[in-house]
Amino acid sequence: DGGSANNENTYGLRATVGLDALSLTGQFQTRKDVGDLFGVHAVYSMGANQFAATYELGVADDADDTETSTITLQALHNLSDHMYVYVEGYLGNGDDGVYGVADESERSALAVGGVYYF
Repeated sequence: DGGSANNENTYGLRATVGLDALSLTGQFQTRKDVGDLFGVHAVYSMGANQFAATYELGVADDADDTETSTITLQALHNLSDHMYVYVEGYLGNGDDGVYGVADESERSALAVGGVYYF
């Protein structure tokens, strides 16, 4: 139908537990006639450094219950109270065609950057 999204509400639940330098989060969200999303996220802090890992699984409400999964890894270093630098990688995969190409089932990206707060 051209991929138009409905105007339904998205409902979800998210819980986080902090274990000293480690933080773990689990989430679930759903939207009628769109799909469900499940995810886990971990962040480990070590001084000025922070390491994060995330896994998400999406299941579309379509005839095939099309699935996508995403793994994201990040390393971040705080240079000061106002600036940090980071590198992060993303690997997504799923059923053929989820990225708009019939035989494509994977997508990846790498980002390196910095942020300064005024």
